[in-house]
Amino acid sequence: MKLRSPKPANILLALAIPSLVFVYLSTHPFSQEMAGRSINLYGFSPEHRLNFNSALKRLDGAVIQPGQVFSFNNRLGERTVSNGYLPAPGYLGNDRFKTTGGGICLISSTLYQVALLSGLTVVERKPHVKTVASVPPGFDATVWYGLQDLKIKNSFDFPVEISCQVEGEHASIKILGAKRGKELQLERREMASDNRTKLVEVYLKDRDQLKLVSRDSYRIGP
Repeated sequence: MKLRSPKPANILLALAIPSLVFVYLSTHPFSQEMAGRSINLYGFSPEHRLNFNSALKRLDGAVIQPGQVFSFNNRLGERTVSNGYLPAPGYLGNDRFKTTGGGICLISSTLYQVALLSGLTVVERKPHVKTVASVPPGFDATVWYGLQDLKIKNSFDFPVEISCQVEGEHASIKILGAKRGKELQLERREMASDNRTKLVEVYLKDRDQLKLVSRDSYRIGP
């Protein structure tokens, strides 16, 4: 049987495809969703919602280059009225009181979870001292300008972007990049609990592999 020689047009197409893919990825580096989570805003006060919106607007579009460490506090800046934040209930250590920008730990906690699910490296994260109603223990990341920060390192060989959207009663935070994520999952286990403390472990699950992410102890109640 006589084999047919490939047509010149097919050869040119085969040679062009890798170049086209490279051009597309270089011009659309954030075309794939690596991980994302949504936030239900129902029931939060107008002050909290304004703080959430201000934080999300500042986070949206942030690009983390390969090897770069992203700082939540540096991106958002100081939480002041002039920067778009209002006094609202928040936490510092064991104390709960009104503070300018109160409540945005919900945003930092969601970003923390999305960062883990996307495969980014979390280099700094602090849990709350006490359990909070808005975020399950172990999934939280408390922030306080100049004191406690959330820092994330991009260990990939391509840049990633933080994308934030608000639609009605819901907000979303996503990590976008040149490749899709590995469909990782977070698994939370309450190891011990009494009337005063709760011990929680969080694992990152990749198929059947479990990696310990954190082991946190929380105070319960007032």
